[in-house]
Amino acid sequence: MIEDLQRHYPSPIPDSIPAPSPELLTDQLEKHYKQRYCSLNIPATQTYHYDFSQALRGSGWQRREQPIKGLTYRWTGPDTISTLDLPIALDQDLTLEFQVICTDSTAPDILGSLTVSVNNIVIPVRILHLDLVLRIFQGTIPKSVHQGNSDSSFIRLKFQVNRVALLSNPRNSDTRWVGVAMNEVQVFPATMGDRPDMPARSRTLALQLFEREYWQEPITFLQTHLRPKDAIIAPLSFQVKLSNSIHPYEALATQNIQWVVLQKDRIEHIGSTLLKLVVQGFHPVFANGLFVIFTTRSEFPKVPYTSVDVKPLYVDILKRNFRKIVAKFTHAS
Repeated sequence: MIEDLQRHYPSPIPDSIPAPSPELLTDQLEKHYKQRYCSLNIPATQTYHYDFSQALRGSGWQRREQPIKGLTYRWTGPDTISTLDLPIALDQDLTLEFQVICTDSTAPDILGSLTVSVNNIVIPVRILHLDLVLRIFQGTIPKSVHQGNSDSSFIRLKFQVNRVALLSNPRNSDTRWVGVAMNEVQVFPATMGDRPDMPARSRTLALQLFEREYWQEPITFLQTHLRPKDAIIAPLSFQVKLSNSIHPYEALATQNIQWVVLQKDRIEHIGSTLLKLVVQGFHPVFANGLFVIFTTRSEFPKVPYTSVDVKPLYVDILKRNFRKIVAKFTHAS
C-alpha cells in the first residue's frame, strides 16, 4: 500500500529513504482519501442532514447504536477528536446544528469542553436548547472557511473534548472510552433572500420541541398576547416561534423587560431570577407542567403562587438550597 501511495502521490523525499515518515504517510493517505471521496461524485449542497444511520465518512467515532426508540447515534472516542466529512458547498454563510444526547450520562466537564471546527477553523457555537438528556448546539459557518480549500469536495467538521471517560453499562459490560453522544448534524443556509430568519425557523432541530404539548401551550399564549415591541426573556429556542427578540436572563438587571419565561426543569440555572421577578413587580399569568410565564402587564389575571404548576418553582429551589446546606455541614463534620 505504501508503494501505491508513493506512486500516486510522489513526494520530494530522496530515493535513499526506504519508507516515508509517519507525517508524510498521513499526508499521502489524506490525499488518497480525498481522491476516493471525489470519485463517489456526491453532489455538494448547501443543505445537508446527517443522522448517523448513514455511512460514516470521518474518524474517531465508536460503533453505531440504534435504540428501540429514537435516532441512530454514535459516541465520540476513543480519542478526544472526532471528524465528520460532509458534501457542503460553501459559497455563502451556513448554519451548523448538532444534537448531543445522553447528557445525563456524560461528565459535565466533558460536555462543557466540547468545541467544533470547520476545515480547522474554530466555529463559535451556542446552546440553542438543553434539558436533562440532550443539548442542541448552533453556530455559523462563514464561507471564508473554504478559502484555500477550493479543491475539496467536502468540509470537515472536527469535534473535540477535553478528555474521554469509561462508559460503564452494567447491562452489557460496555467499557468503551467515550466523549459525547450525537444523533443529528445538519447544515443549511444562514439567510434566504429578504427573509434572513426563514431557514433557521423552518429547518432548525429545535422545531421538534414544539411538537410537544407542554412546549406549544406557552408559545400559543405568547403569540396571542405579545406586543410587537415587548421585550421577553425566554429559552433561546423560543426564537423559532416568536418574532420578538429573545433576551438572556442576565438582561433582567439591565433592560426594560415585560415578559419572562421560566423552564422548571432548568431552574437550577435561573433560580436567582425568581426573587428578582417578585421585587420588580412581575407576576405569573400562565403555567403548565414545564413552563411558567411572568409579566409586568396588569391586564392579565394572576396565577396563584400556590397553584400546582407554579409552586414547584420555589419549592424546588428551597429543597435544593436545603440539600446544599446539609451537604456543607456534613462535609464539615
